[in-house]
Amino acid sequence: MKGLFILILITMTIESYGQSKPNYDESKVGNYELTNPLFINGKTIKNSKEWEANKAFWIEKFSDNVYGKTPIERPKIQSKVLESKLVFEGKAKRERIEVSFPEYPSVQKIEILVYKPSKRLEKYNLVMGLNFRGNHSITDESDVPINQHWASNGDFSQNHKFIEKGRGSEKHRWPIQLAIENDAILATAYYGDIEPDHPEGWKSGIRSVLGDRNAKENWGAVGAWAWGMSQMLDVLIEKYEVNTKNIFLTGHSRIGKAALWAAVHDPRFTHINSNNSGEGGAALYSRNFGETINDLNRSFPHWFAKKFSDFNHQSEKLGLDSHVLISLLAPRPIYVASAAEDLWADPKGEFLGLKNAKPVYKLYKVKSDLAFPKVDSPIHGVLSYHVRSGKHDINQYDWQQYFKFMNIYFSKK
Repeated sequence: MKGLFILILITMTIESYGQSKPNYDESKVGNYELTNPLFINGKTIKNSKEWEANKAFWIEKFSDNVYGKTPIERPKIQSKVLESKLVFEGKAKRERIEVSFPEYPSVQKIEILVYKPSKRLEKYNLVMGLNFRGNHSITDESDVPINQHWASNGDFSQNHKFIEKGRGSEKHRWPIQLAIENDAILATAYYGDIEPDHPEGWKSGIRSVLGDRNAKENWGAVGAWAWGMSQMLDVLIEKYEVNTKNIFLTGHSRIGKAALWAAVHDPRFTHINSNNSGEGGAALYSRNFGETINDLNRSFPHWFAKKFSDFNHQSEKLGLDSHVLISLLAPRPIYVASAAEDLWADPKGEFLGLKNAKPVYKLYKVKSDLAFPKVDSPIHGVLSYHVRSGKHDINQYDWQQYFKFMNIYFSKK
C-alpha cells in the first residue's frame, strides 16, 4: 500500500509539472486537422491580391497567441565602426560595428561582426543571422574580442561569462570563406546581445523598455531576437552596398523560430532559412511527435507570449500551425532543413509545415512538388527542403545546399 501511495504521488507530481515522455513513434502521432490558411473571416481567399489584403489576420493571431505583439515603436539607432581591417590574406575586410539605442541607454549594446569581400562590386549579396556563443566563436581569429554579455554556463563559459576556450567553437556553423568566395557579405551578432536567454534576460534587453510586461500578449524573447535582426539589417543597409533583392536570413534552432517571425514582419528579408527550428518554428504543432507546446513553455517560459501556455495540452484550440506561418512569407523563397537524428525537432513535422504552405504559394503561381525526401537528398525549389544525416546542428553540408539555393534564386540584377 505504501508503495502504491508513492507511485500515485510521483504520478501526480509529474502531471502537476506537465511533464510527459515524448512520442517518437510515427504510428502514435494520431489524427489531426490543419487550419486552412486561405479561409479568413468566413471567406475563402482566391488570389494573391486578396491574400495580401487579408493576411494581417493571421499575423495578428500569431501575435496574440504565440510570439506576442511586437511594439510598433522604432527607437533611434546609433552605430559606429569599432574596427576595420583586411583579413584572409586581403580577400575580405572584417569590421565590428557597435549598435546602441540613445533613447534607452540602459539597453545593452549589440555588436555586429561583418566580413565583406575585398572584390569591388556595385552591390553585395548579404547573408546574415544570429549566433549562440558570441562573435568570437565563429572564427579562430585571436583579435576578435570575447563577448562580455551573459552566457549560459557550459563548456565555453564560466559564471555566465564566455571564456577563451570557446573561440572558434561555432566556426563550422558560419561559412565565412564560402560567403567571400560567393561575393557575399556575411554578418552576425550574438543573440544574447539583443536579449540574454533566460527568464530574467528581458531586464537588460529591449523588452525592458518596449512592450507591456503585464499583458499576456506581450512579446517574448523570440520576438525580441526577431526584432533585433531587423535592426541589424537597418545598420547593414546603411553602411554597406547591399543588394536589397538578395538578403538571406538564416536561423538555427530557436533562432530559426525567430528568423521565420522576423521575415513575417520584415519583407526586406528576401530569402529565408529555418534550420532545425522545430516546435514554435517550422514543425507542426498539431503533430504529437517530439517537442510539444507544453515542453516549450515549461522549459523556456520567456520565449513566447504568456498566452501561448493556454494551449499547452490543447494545440487543436490554437487555430494556427506552422504552415500558416510559412504561408505568410509567400512568395519569397524559403529553405527549411532538418537533421535525421533530431527527432525532438520532428523532421517530418518541419517538412509538413513547409509542404502545407503550398496553397498560398500557388496563389503566386509558384509550382512545388514536395515529397518527403530520403536523407541527404535535397529538394531545391522556391520551397526547398532537406533532411541531412546527423544531429541537431548546422554544418558545412547545410551551407553547401543553402548557397546552391541562393545561386538559383538570388536576383542576377
